[in-house]
Amino acid sequence: RRRISVGRAPDNDIVIPHMSVSKVHAHFHGGTLVRLSPLHTAELLLSDAGSANGTVVGGRRLLTGEAEPIFSGNKILFGEVSCEVLSAAALFTRLCPR
Repeated sequence: RRRISVGRAPDNDIVIPHMSVSKVHAHFHGGTLVRLSPLHTAELLLSDAGSANGTVVGGRRLLTGEAEPIFSGNKILFGEVSCEVLSAAALFTRLCPR
């Protein structure tokens, strides 16, 4: 399966140009469907690639190589850079509130 690389180097799929982010910091990849509820599922996993400053999901630092299911609304720290993962529906709701 294809991995989506995250890091500071320009050849990553997702480039975060910040000094706290390693050249290759983490990887997103497909995984087994994880279902917390009918509306709360994950088919995406995130693993730290041995970064110097760590990858944190929901306040918990990942161990190198550990795969964590990622859900819409998860907050992720790549080093000191904060991100939030949103599904297409959640993004639409944020951009077009009713």
